[in-house]
Amino acid sequence: MTVGGFVDYDAATTSYRLPPEHAVSLTRASGPNNLANMFRFESLMGGVEDDIVECMARRFPNSRFTGWDLSAEAIAVAQKEAAEFGVQNAIFEVKDVATIDGSTQFDFITDFITVFDAIHDQAQPARVLEGIAASLRPGGVFLCVDIAGSSNVEENLEHPMAPMLYSVSTFHCMTVSLPSTAPVSAPCGASRRPTRCSATQGSPRWRPRTSPRTS
Repeated sequence: MTVGGFVDYDAATTSYRLPPEHAVSLTRASGPNNLANMFRFESLMGGVEDDIVECMARRFPNSRFTGWDLSAEAIAVAQKEAAEFGVQNAIFEVKDVATIDGSTQFDFITDFITVFDAIHDQAQPARVLEGIAASLRPGGVFLCVDIAGSSNVEENLEHPMAPMLYSVSTFHCMTVSLPSTAPVSAPCGASRRPTRCSATQGSPRWRPRTSPRTS
């Protein structure tokens, strides 16, 4: 509502205000003129990450791939698709990535780890990044693609995709993190958090890049 221009935000006092001219169309008192009745949330979740693993497995048949997800349903879909495509060098497992520590999860050398649009979902992003760093062989590569947003609302006000990003964060990302007792990641604040965490989690060559698809 804030990044969409409906609610005013004061960064100095971290307070929000619904202007009267907007409230007239966004509260129950507005009756049939309540625009909130017209809003609709469309799920944008999908199996993109699983598809990426399957594509890499088919492209590099001599390599071995592992796909992890917290959702048993998502893993079941990935396993079914891998079987249908005859992919023999990729496995998919249900796992909380906050539990990886580089000690027992692999029975082979890990050269390459990817995370697509997921670090900002984590209740414990620093622990996840630490586990990733510990799981890579020396000289291994970690590819992280995530939202080019800020943890500070006022820095996202001009972001062209902020309304959609905050909507997805509210309905999906926050609900994933809230069951945890650990601090929950700030919605839409992905770009700074991985950079800050990686600087202290064993990543000596962190090189952030901005893509038109994430900014």
